[in-house]
Amino acid sequence: LVLDLRDVGFVDSAGLGALIGAARRLVAVGGTLRIVGARHSVVAVLRSTGVAALVPIYASIEAAELDLDCPLASTRTPTTLSVREKTTCATEARIPTL
Repeated sequence: LVLDLRDVGFVDSAGLGALIGAARRLVAVGGTLRIVGARHSVVAVLRSTGVAALVPIYASIEAAELDLDCPLASTRTPTTLSVREKTTCATEARIPTL
């Protein structure tokens, strides 16, 4: 599931809880949640709360879709992918989690 947050300017604890709950439910049935188009302020909240470690964040829908097609994407996290795997799977399109 790709969630477009372009029009979201603020995320509170209820929104964070909904994202975490959705991500967990999707993982339980073999799916994944991916966030696209989030504003810098929203990305900052997702990073500072640890949500960005659970849910990959992408700059565009196209980048998220490329990663969805990657067979490694459902089994590996961005930090455990090798450089070759990142290139192969277009994971360099993810927003860095610095």
